[in-house]
Amino acid sequence: MGVRNKRVELYRSLDEISVYRFDKAINGDLRYLAKVDYVGQVSIDEAYKEAWSEIYNEYIEKTKGTNIIQAYLLKGEILYLRTRLEIVPALIKTVLSTNDNNVYKYSLREIKLWGFPIDDQNELSFELEMVRKAVRNSINKLKRKQEELKRVWGDRKVPTIQEQKVRLHTILGVDLNLKTTNMLEWIAYWEEAYAKQKRRINGEQVRHNKKHQQ
Repeated sequence: MGVRNKRVELYRSLDEISVYRFDKAINGDLRYLAKVDYVGQVSIDEAYKEAWSEIYNEYIEKTKGTNIIQAYLLKGEILYLRTRLEIVPALIKTVLSTNDNNVYKYSLREIKLWGFPIDDQNELSFELEMVRKAVRNSINKLKRKQEELKRVWGDRKVPTIQEQKVRLHTILGVDLNLKTTNMLEWIAYWEEAYAKQKRRINGEQVRHNKKHQQ
């Protein structure tokens, strides 16, 4: 039985949530928004989606112009959409074919948690057809996100959060703990890293120009 969510406080801002938990959430596991040490028994409900929306919107606002973490965000969205396209049709199939009431209820609940509300007052067949249509429409959203990622990051591989940590260590010499560093600090480190790289590039350009002027 899952943790009763009304007793669990949730992370709702970048200055609270750690890089590690943010990474888990952005890749689809919203249980890590719960302020508990062990999330294995956490049950996700609408409060988690609301909390994630607050964090997500703040992240977008804070990371404008920072390509590497914008690309990382898009990568997480793309992974979520791809996974949803695989899982939800399978859940619909299970709902329509299972004779196990517990499996039936679990599958319906999972469909809802993947972002497809089902009105219990309507015929189930009608509601599931609406879900199917919504799933098909999400293919277009996936394509838009893929195109946006290509504009932001090109064809390069988007670095994982661990790879980003290594890059920050290389550029700034900092060795960050992903479980204790919060996301506001993480963004600040990347802003500093970008500024340092820009100064280096500008310095190299000045030296190059001087060399050719002599």
